[in-house]
Amino acid sequence: FYPEANQKPIIHPSAAIHHDVQLGKGVYVGENAVIDHGVKIGDHVEIGANSVIDYCVEIGENTKIGPGVYLGYCHIGASCLIHAGVCIGTRGFGFDMDKQGYIDVPQIGGVIIGDNVEVGANSTIDRGAGPNTIIGDGTRIDNLVQIGHNVRIGKGCVIVAQAGIAGSTVLEDYVICAAKSGIAGHLTVSKGAQIGAMAGVMRNVKAGERVGGIPAIPIKEWFRQQVAVKKLMMKREKADNG
Repeated sequence: FYPEANQKPIIHPSAAIHHDVQLGKGVYVGENAVIDHGVKIGDHVEIGANSVIDYCVEIGENTKIGPGVYLGYCHIGASCLIHAGVCIGTRGFGFDMDKQGYIDVPQIGGVIIGDNVEVGANSTIDRGAGPNTIIGDGTRIDNLVQIGHNVRIGKGCVIVAQAGIAGSTVLEDYVICAAKSGIAGHLTVSKGAQIGAMAGVMRNVKAGERVGGIPAIPIKEWFRQQVAVKKLMMKREKADNG
């Protein structure tokens, strides 16, 4: 009922493609796209207009890259969907303090994205500082999501709009992060855990655990707290009204 629209396999004359790029069969490259040297592109890949594929990036077969995308220092698996405006492989937010101010710490890792991954519009995935940032097979990332350097995300995870995951945090398989949730760095969210909308996670989360609130606590406890606060407010209002 809703078939996907596939582009015809053409290379637009305005696209700038380095002479040593490896292009697979049936590839589409849109207007003003730039593909740097050493890039490897699999069969039936689509690259949207104004996208930039930087040095030595690899893209698996049947993957679709939307318009205005930047890909650098990354390996993209097969049958992925990268929506408009996504940035993958930009430098991680790494710095140290000195008497004279901030000193940048070189980010020398990359980004490894598995097969059948979707990344929503204007989301960003930072390259690793040393180890790679990794996104597992089948994971779904919504629009406007920020994933920091060295983050490792398992397979089948769902990360909803405006969520943020700080550096070196691990999400095991099938974790769900609802909209606007935030996870601090160097934590582990274990398999099947669920993070509620707008939750702030500041500790490790156990397998299958459901948490909410700021700081995030078990979801039932958080619900009880909300009810208790509401009852206190109602008592206060009654007292103020005599």
